[in-house]
Amino acid sequence: HARYDDAVNAQIEYWSMLVDGAVAGFFLLSGYFSRTGLTGRGVATRARRILLPYLVFSLGYAVSLAALGKLNLVQGLFQTAVGAGVGPQLYFLPYLFLISVTWLLAICQVPERRQHLTTVVTIVVLFLIYLALPTASSTGPDPRLLTLYSIAFIWGFYRRNYAGNATAILIAVLAMLTLVLCPWQSRLW
Repeated sequence: HARYDDAVNAQIEYWSMLVDGAVAGFFLLSGYFSRTGLTGRGVATRARRILLPYLVFSLGYAVSLAALGKLNLVQGLFQTAVGAGVGPQLYFLPYLFLISVTWLLAICQVPERRQHLTTVVTIVVLFLIYLALPTASSTGPDPRLLTLYSIAFIWGFYRRNYAGNATAILIAVLAMLTLVLCPWQSRLW
């Protein structure tokens, strides 16, 4: 926020709260549209489609900000290399690549008759981990948010592959109960 004046920062804070769940929603949709059977060629294609735009944009943005004197170039390059991104844009793409490849390769190692249960157990375990790792918000490059992003991705995958409407309604009710029963945390909402 140091780049902007107080009025702009106030607007960023206001609008950020309204779209806070957008990244988790993006992961949910990505999981929903993902397919099993990922191969080495599929991983390379996924890397090209996800990581290449991230690298091109982040490096260009880092160089541009450094040229304007708004960012230390070495810091920008480091942030890009570790997957945090330079600004509030595209930081989630390296996480999407990591989560999608890991999940799609892992679930294929499970016998088909156990994939449904494995998916449910994974979501529950990740949710418990997410509760144990507090974060200031539900979006951003904080590595602790990998659990939330993983939950969203795997839930999307689960919804498409295993959950009928009754299951989806049950999960929504359980999620609402969890929100009511857990101590107030805006990141959960």
